[in-house]
Amino acid sequence: MTAVRRLTNEIDHDLQGLEVDAETLKNKIFECAALQYAALHIKRRESVDFTEMKPHSPVLIREIKKRVSAVMLDGTEEIRLQMTDGQVIGKESDHDTDCN
Repeated sequence: MTAVRRLTNEIDHDLQGLEVDAETLKNKIFECAALQYAALHIKRRESVDFTEMKPHSPVLIREIKKRVSAVMLDGTEEIRLQMTDGQVIGKESDHDTDCN
């Protein structure tokens, strides 16, 4: 099982529970977003290579927080990111965002 799928399953499971630890859930969502973001090979104009950063990198998390306006969960084991420029990033049928 890939890291993205594992985290997505954990997030979905956590959301279905009666008691949710908001901080843990937030961290899982950001970690999953970081993995997806890195898998898409997105690079900043300043030539910071996100693909070389570890998912827990403070720089990567900070950049994602600046660029992502919403995390969308639709119950289909997919997490999509709404970027601040309006673009939606998520797994597409011809692009695999799995991180293995």
